[in-house]
Amino acid sequence: MKTSLLVSVLTVTLATASYADNLEWNAPVNGNIDDASQWTPNSEPASDDRLFFSVSGDYTLGSTRDVSVTNVTLGGNSGVIRFELGNHHLQTSLIIANQDATWASGQLTTNLQIGNATSGLGFLFDGANSRFTGSAVSIGRSSGTAGANENSLSVTNGANFATSSAVIVGNNDANTAHTANANTLSISGTGTTFAAGGGIIVGNLGSTLTGAAASGNRLVIEDGAQVTTASLVLGRRASGTLATAINNSVRVTGTSTAGTLLSVNGNISIGPVGGGNSLYVGKYATVEAKSGNTSLNARAGNKLEVDGGVFDASGRKIIGYALSTISMSDSGTLKAEELDIRGGTFTTQGQNSIDLEQLTLNDKATLQLSIGNGGIYSTVNVSETATLDGVLRVVFSESFAPTGGESFQLFGFNEVNGAFAELALPELAINLQWDTSKLYQTGTISVIPEPASTGLAVSGILMALVGYRFTRTSAR
Repeated sequence: MKTSLLVSVLTVTLATASYADNLEWNAPVNGNIDDASQWTPNSEPASDDRLFFSVSGDYTLGSTRDVSVTNVTLGGNSGVIRFELGNHHLQTSLIIANQDATWASGQLTTNLQIGNATSGLGFLFDGANSRFTGSAVSIGRSSGTAGANENSLSVTNGANFATSSAVIVGNNDANTAHTANANTLSISGTGTTFAAGGGIIVGNLGSTLTGAAASGNRLVIEDGAQVTTASLVLGRRASGTLATAINNSVRVTGTSTAGTLLSVNGNISIGPVGGGNSLYVGKYATVEAKSGNTSLNARAGNKLEVDGGVFDASGRKIIGYALSTISMSDSGTLKAEELDIRGGTFTTQGQNSIDLEQLTLNDKATLQLSIGNGGIYSTVNVSETATLDGVLRVVFSESFAPTGGESFQLFGFNEVNGAFAELALPELAINLQWDTSKLYQTGTISVIPEPASTGLAVSGILMALVGYRFTRTSAR
């Protein structure tokens, strides 16, 4: 009898404790999360509680105090939950499982999951009164049950976001054939700051199964936002896998009144084992590679595109492996300790600023320099040593056609080792030819008349003079 009573009491106690730890928001109405009457059961949230918002609809949550709970799950089927905590602080693990959310004010401390085996969810972290401090952030994480596609986190309008761990956009770390594709992290606006102490990975694939993917994920930084990260990886996957981590991208752009900055304190790796991954640096934007190397790995379509912006790897290396491309256009700026093209391609379009300490081109490298209308082109300045091999290709753009007498200083050399294995120069008009005799001394190539044309011209002049003398003699 005593034993049965003890068991019954223990059972009731455990059931009550378990039930009290899980609080359900009552209805899709505005309210304060520290208000016991808003919850089922009626209890003011405590540190070991789990909060569930499973009701659909648009509603706003506030608080009259700081709140710390084990986790918060947003699981309604529709609507947007808006957090306006003012000067207060929510400390938790936030799971955006099936419902969009907006954080409008207050401080959020959490490890954040947006779209955990679900798709199409968004979290807007908005405004100068919104502050985030936390650990791991995952935007689109597939699992053994389902994929996680087209989820998003937007940090904007002066919000402050800082995490000590990694931020992963498109995370397929389960050994299943599901996908984590087309997820987006967007950071924008003057005064907006974002810091990732554990680095940023765009497209992370741990599965080794055919059909699994972490592709088409994006990081967009624009309109004056300032971002710092320990490292940057685009398209990472498990070695030897048949799955794909391709076409992931980072795009950094600014405006004439709001320069945008991405500062990377470690390595930048574009497509470690996946192709089609790209880093784009547009006008009024700067990417700093501060204390690590930048590698474009040997997969087709991996690309660094500096289109009017600045890529500053001063004191660091940029390495372009086979099949990769580094391109310059629209008055872009590139600075590096060394540009090392190991089978990849480096191209320029228009007049850009390219300042290197060393240039190294292996036998599979291609260097393509464009000359446009008005003789506009880029000079590759090398302050120390240029080690040359591979192909130098010069192309004309914008229907440019030299007429003779033009010189183009393609390089600013200090010391040259080796020579290009192939010079691929564009065809010239009849009676013109290229003069490359000064290429390895001054970095200059010129357009001159062909020798036969020169001889014909001299002959023509002499004949004209003879005719003139004959006319004068006859006239006497």
